[in-house]
Amino acid sequence: MKKFQLKKDNQVFSRFEFKYIINKNLSKIIQEEIKNFTISDYFSKKNEKYLVRSLYFDNNIFSNFNEKIDGIKNRHKFRIRTYTEEKNKLIPIYLEMKGRDNQRTFKNRTKIKFEDVNTFCKNKNLFNLKTKYSENKLIDQFIFDSYRKKILPKVVVDYNRQALLSKNGLYFRLTFDSDIKSCSSQNLFEKEYNSDSFCDVCPIQVKRYFDYSEKEYIMNEFIPKLDYGSRGFYFVPLKCSYSKILYLFKEGDLKKPEKVKKDTLNFMIQKTLKSDVYELYLQGPNNIVKHGIACVPNLKCSLMLRDLFSDDTETVCVECKYNDKFKKWEPLQKTSEPMSKVDEV
Repeated sequence: MKKFQLKKDNQVFSRFEFKYIINKNLSKIIQEEIKNFTISDYFSKKNEKYLVRSLYFDNNIFSNFNEKIDGIKNRHKFRIRTYTEEKNKLIPIYLEMKGRDNQRTFKNRTKIKFEDVNTFCKNKNLFNLKTKYSENKLIDQFIFDSYRKKILPKVVVDYNRQALLSKNGLYFRLTFDSDIKSCSSQNLFEKEYNSDSFCDVCPIQVKRYFDYSEKEYIMNEFIPKLDYGSRGFYFVPLKCSYSKILYLFKEGDLKKPEKVKKDTLNFMIQKTLKSDVYELYLQGPNNIVKHGIACVPNLKCSLMLRDLFSDDTETVCVECKYNDKFKKWEPLQKTSEPMSKVDEV
């Protein structure tokens, strides 16, 4: 990892970053194995953990989130980061732009003043910041994204971090993050962490146990009616001396409910920075989900879409038909009907 100091309160990092999900027992084993080769970083005191709090920015259709999920190699996002959950003017607050340039991760951050946090969050009077933080390219980029990409604060993420550095002089840094929690908020100093389905990474629901004699009912009636997918059975013997058996469904095992195929669907469409490239979105179970890129097969379609976005409109709902030649959905016209659902495709 390389670290470049630009000014007193501005830093740029460039590094290769790898993340793994491990349990607490494995975390303890790893820390025990490497304790003779590492030291705590300057934020940690006597191997203690410290709080990291981040307020992430995104637009209303979560473009940054979808770019992450889609594995886009060149991307960036903005966040405001601090190291306390209380309003403390003595604790530094940073505006950070973190992103990926192919395989390399970069982070650019600048220190901001406590009294300016609300200005960053409310997306108002941003040009006053340009005067206050003169010749700061990171602030300029944030203002550009705020107006061009319509980014706003969306979610607060908290976790406790223990950070270790290599003793041998190489800038190798290893961090252990735990007690992660999050909630939708526009407030950096959020105190109420309410249950939020958008922030649930993997909700698990245990419905009930079935007897083996109910196998046909489960496959033909119970599973097809679920609002989530199922990949198989898990057989649990009554006698503990027998092993549990996992059975994964094969093609044709499940009775699939018949879907009425529609000639047209309604998508939310958003223009991009590239000419005639538009992103399509559908309504998912909990939030809007990116479907793909729209098909613009001719000049008529291109002009129609340009007219829709001629007044700087951010998103529009359009009726689309499937183009068999290009294997994509082609916009036909603007519609006032609600977005179609993901499972209708």
